[in-house]
Amino acid sequence: MEIDLQEKELLIREIKALTGQIQGETRNKYLSLLEFLEKGEVPEELMGYVERLLEIGFETGRIGKVYDREDEQVFLRIYHKTLRGSRILSLLQETNRSLTTLKNQLIRNISFSLKNPGAYRLTIDTHLCHIILGIDSEGARIENIEVGI
Repeated sequence: MEIDLQEKELLIREIKALTGQIQGETRNKYLSLLEFLEKGEVPEELMGYVERLLEIGFETGRIGKVYDREDEQVFLRIYHKTLRGSRILSLLQETNRSLTTLKNQLIRNISFSLKNPGAYRLTIDTHLCHIILGIDSEGARIENIEVGI
């Protein structure tokens, strides 16, 4: 993965903070990643470590607490370059395209429900359709669409 100077600097800063707290093989992988980052690159075999670093940073709220909004957006841009991040982004884009069918429709009901811990459903009823969206750590997706109801 190619990274720009701002991405490089932020990743180095975050990895240095992490490596002071972990031990063993995982620490060695992050130290190796630091060496590659100094050269401005991230090898494919270490992309999973970048992905996990950013997921932990976002999930724990660390990135939002330590960095400003601009830096947070840079971290998000990096995350979208990872395998999981690009899959989630693609899924969200597809879901948004599907939701454009709701344009100019009268929403009669909209509600959230718990599918299971960490997973939710958003139900939207309009005068023309019924849509159920699934929302979880993998992103948001259309689970069901009924048209002409």
